[in-house]
Amino acid sequence: MARKSSSGEGTELSRALVALRSLTGLRQKEVEAQTGISQAQLSRIERGKSLPTPEETAQLARLYGADQPRIDELVQMTRDAKAGIRDTRLVVQRGNTLAMQQRWKRIEGEARVVRSYQPALILGVLQTVEYSSIVLDQPADSPVVEDRARRHERLIREPDRRHLLIQTEGSLRLRVGSPSVMARQADHLVETSRLANVQIGVIPESRIMDFTAGTGFHIYDDTVVVVGLEVAAATLTDPDDIRHFRALYERLSEAAVWGDEARALIERVRASLQGELG
Repeated sequence: MARKSSSGEGTELSRALVALRSLTGLRQKEVEAQTGISQAQLSRIERGKSLPTPEETAQLARLYGADQPRIDELVQMTRDAKAGIRDTRLVVQRGNTLAMQQRWKRIEGEARVVRSYQPALILGVLQTVEYSSIVLDQPADSPVVEDRARRHERLIREPDRRHLLIQTEGSLRLRVGSPSVMARQADHLVETSRLANVQIGVIPESRIMDFTAGTGFHIYDDTVVVVGLEVAAATLTDPDDIRHFRALYERLSEAAVWGDEARALIERVRASLQGELG
């Protein structure tokens, strides 16, 4: 059975189908006439009491005027639910599927407050093109890198979206690329930290920690948490999980330095590269 959402009735899939039908103004009886899916079955689907087949999901989404990426996303959600991948706590999905990429982009684009933590690498939204090309193992002028850079630049500079971002000093010192790549990355962090809607915190290496948080995560509007894995990502919507990661973020926030103090730390990391830059 599909995963129940943390807010509202039904499941994520059922609410998406209801929302699409509402936009068309179609009544359930009219949908029955055009699809052959009985009104009783459609009612159960829309209440999250029954799962459609992937073919039924695609049929409904097409009838409701959804574009192909949205249809693919809904079909994948149906397949995941059928396979038992989804439960009340967690969805794990490889990031190279179109449906999940579309879902993460939508979550990212709709969020008004984003809280992120990354212990190992520079957060994607803060990466320069050169740094990102190394992380993605793609040429800097490849469509993959360029599209990602444009999207992140748009997200980070939208004035009505707040970014509260935490890095470790270790992530700033990890040599991803040449000293010049890392120096430009440091300069970019300082520049971005001065945007009115962006706050960057850095946890100093000298900080004595009485807890650990070894995995990066993103909290979107306190409604969705995405936890990064090596070849996939976990999406969590259960309220207990969200409270856990929000509390973890607050502890990390207290361990970090912010504002001018964070910028000074980044500048010190950059200065350590000066001898290698010549």
